[in-house]
Amino acid sequence: MTPTRRILIQGIASDVRSNMTDFEIMEKYQLSSNALRDILQKLFQVNLISTADLYRRTVFYHQQNDAANRRRSHRNYLTLLLPVYEVSLPELKGWVTDLTEFGVGTRGLPAKAGDLLTLVVLPERYAPTPEIVFDAACQWVEAEGTEAEPTAGFEITEISNENLDALRALIRFVTVDG
Repeated sequence: MTPTRRILIQGIASDVRSNMTDFEIMEKYQLSSNALRDILQKLFQVNLISTADLYRRTVFYHQQNDAANRRRSHRNYLTLLLPVYEVSLPELKGWVTDLTEFGVGTRGLPAKAGDLLTLVVLPERYAPTPEIVFDAACQWVEAEGTEAEPTAGFEITEISNENLDALRALIRFVTVDG
């Protein structure tokens, strides 16, 4: 690898870890979305970025990543971030990053793998649905460093029919296909 290419790759990895958006990285390095997607995959393969870093990316990476993974449900990525909190700690809000009828991805919500939580998603003004409440089991959590926001995946273990209908409506209003 040439010194220039090494600096470029390390710079992109640093920018990804510092939460620079895909669009900002594409503009800074004059990359297409396909080129950025390929670079993200390579950075992940050589451990320069983590799974948590990838889950914070936009649909450019998710579309390729999820096509390779056989999921039991179609993952839907949000076009905006919606607040989510654990019912007993409403002051500690995180953000929903993706949704399915079976699970939710979050950022900034404190949890540990194996935790059983009652989560509340707040559609707020973005969708004509009430708050959505369901029980969920934390399947995984990643956070790097002491300052990092945790990124987590939850499986919905129990949800009422009314909340499931609201979740389905929310998915239609605020997501893009992944």
